[in-house]
Amino acid sequence: MSILTYNKSVPLGSAYSDALTRPYNADSFLIKNQNVSFEPLTPRETSNRNLFIGSNSTVNIPTSTTGNVYINCGNFNTIRNEINSLSTGYNINGNANIIQRYFFTPTDKSREFEYISKHISPDESLVDTIPIKSQKFRMELINNNLSSNASIYLNNTLLYFSQYNTHSHHQEQINNPVNLNVRHNNNFYDDAALKNIKNFEYKNICGYLDHATGSSKQIFWNVDRQYFSPTLAYQMRVASSNSLDANLKIKVDGLDIEGNELTEIINLNNTDGTIPVQTSNGFLRVNSATADIIQDVGTFDYALNKGNISVYVSTLSTTTQEFIATERTQSNTIKYAVPKGKQILIKDINLDGVTGNYDPQLDIFVNRSIIPATGENIFKKVFTSRFQDNQNIAQHFTNLNIKVDELQEFYMEFNPNGTATQDTFITASMNLIEYPKKDYY
Repeated sequence: MSILTYNKSVPLGSAYSDALTRPYNADSFLIKNQNVSFEPLTPRETSNRNLFIGSNSTVNIPTSTTGNVYINCGNFNTIRNEINSLSTGYNINGNANIIQRYFFTPTDKSREFEYISKHISPDESLVDTIPIKSQKFRMELINNNLSSNASIYLNNTLLYFSQYNTHSHHQEQINNPVNLNVRHNNNFYDDAALKNIKNFEYKNICGYLDHATGSSKQIFWNVDRQYFSPTLAYQMRVASSNSLDANLKIKVDGLDIEGNELTEIINLNNTDGTIPVQTSNGFLRVNSATADIIQDVGTFDYALNKGNISVYVSTLSTTTQEFIATERTQSNTIKYAVPKGKQILIKDINLDGVTGNYDPQLDIFVNRSIIPATGENIFKKVFTSRFQDNQNIAQHFTNLNIKVDELQEFYMEFNPNGTATQDTFITASMNLIEYPKKDYY
C-alpha cells in the first residue's frame, strides 16, 4: 500500500470539508485500503476556569461587556463543553440554575444561529458536543435566578473531529438529543412521557362539562361562567365554597408577566375556607390548579376538597381563571398558555358523552399572543367538532399536529347552538408534546 502525506491547510473534518471521524491524535487512518498519515493535531482550549455568576446576570465567553466578541472556529468541527454547577462555595446563597447559550455568526450574514441548553441544576455536571455552524462563535452563561448567585467550572475545547456521544439505551435520560446518533429500543412519546428526554414534555389535559347549559358559549370547564383572558399579570384570589376547606393547600401553575413558568402554593384561610387568600405573585395566565389530598391516619380514608374552589383575578370576583369542582382535587379545563421558549403540538383529542336536543359543537381557538402590543385578544379557530342532537358522543381525532407557539394560548369552547336549557355531559382529553423553541436542547 502506498503512503500519502496529508498536508492540507484546512484540517480534515472541519466545518467546510467532509467530516472524517478518527481517534483523537491518531498518527494514521485507513481510507480505501490506503494508510494515510496525519500531522499530530491538538485541540484548542478556549476556556478552562471557575466562574462566579451573580444573581440575574450573564457571563460572556470570551469576556465582553457587550457580548459581541467572537472566537474564530471555522477550521474546527465541534465544540466540547464541560460544565459543573456548584451549590456550595464562595458567596453562594441559593440554588441558582444556569442557562447556556451558543451563538454562531456567519461572516457574510448579519443573523446568528443560536443553541440554548436547558437549565443546569446545582451540582449537575454536563458534557456536551456541539456542532459548529459557522466561522465564529461566542457563549453566554445566564443565571436567571433573581436572588441566588452561582458558581461553575467551565471547560470549552475546539475539536477537529466529530466526537459525538455514544449510543443511548432504553430508560437512559437524554440530555442533548441534538447530538444523539442512535437510540436503542426507543419510542419518542414514551420517552417524553417518562421524562427521559430533557426539555421535551408529554402533557395530558383533561376536562369535563356536566351541568345544564343554556344558549351561551363557554370555555370547556365544569362551571357556568365565562373565561376572562387577562392582558396584564394579576395577583389571584383563591377561595372555596365550603368553610371546611380551611387551611387546604392549593397549587397554582401558570405564567408570569413575561410568559415564564410560575408556580405558587398557598394555604386557604386557616379558619374559614370561603375567605379569599391572595397569591404573592402576579399571574398573566393560570394553566391549572391542584388541591391537596389528605389521608386520615385513623381511617385511612382520603379527605378531598369539600367545596368548589375558584381561582380568580383579585380585583374582579367574576374573572375566574381556574375552577376545582367539589372532591375533584384538580382543575379540569381544556386550556393552556405556552411558556416563553417553548411550543406545543396537539397530537390527539378524545370526546365522549351525551348531549340534549340540539346540535352543539366544540371549537378550539388559539390566541395570537398573550402579550399583545395593542392589548387586544385576537383568536383563530383551529379545530371544530359538531354533534347531532340526542347523540352519544364517541369521537377520537389522531395525528392532528396542531401547533401552538410560545406565548400563545389555546382553549376549547362549548357552543350549544340552541336556546333551551339542556343537560349536558361531555368529557374531553387532549394529548400534546411540549417542544423547545428552535434550537433549544
